[in-house]
Amino acid sequence: MFAALSHVAELLATRFRLGDLPVVRDVQADLAAGRRAGEQRVVELREQLVMPLAQRFHETDDDDDDDVDGLDGVSFEENPAWQRMQAGIALQIAARGPKGTALTVVDIPMVFDAYHHAGLALGADWPAVREAIREILSDA
Repeated sequence: MFAALSHVAELLATRFRLGDLPVVRDVQADLAAGRRAGEQRVVELREQLVMPLAQRFHETDDDDDDDVDGLDGVSFEENPAWQRMQAGIALQIAARGPKGTALTVVDIPMVFDAYHHAGLALGADWPAVREAIREILSDA
């Protein structure tokens, strides 16, 4: 499970240029080593990554109130600021990792949420990433 979350975290950090933040690099290292982020790191992710990304999205969204579809006819799902915000949310959720070494019913919602937000961030590229995740999980 950690390998799949690590893969997603690496992809999101690279694709959305989020790896400049030390807290993101720390989460990547945690997931790659099979460790869950501590509560302090999750708080740091929210404060240093998710909140600023959400603010940036809402600033760009507010600028386009007269345009029903968002940025010059582009839906909000295609708004790069919205996609980056979704990537940040996915990283924050992924940082918590699965609760144990084996996936349990309790873990499924949290892990699913990380993949869900990654899918929202990646849009049309998600199906290929989802296949890569399936392969990683089937090899585990």
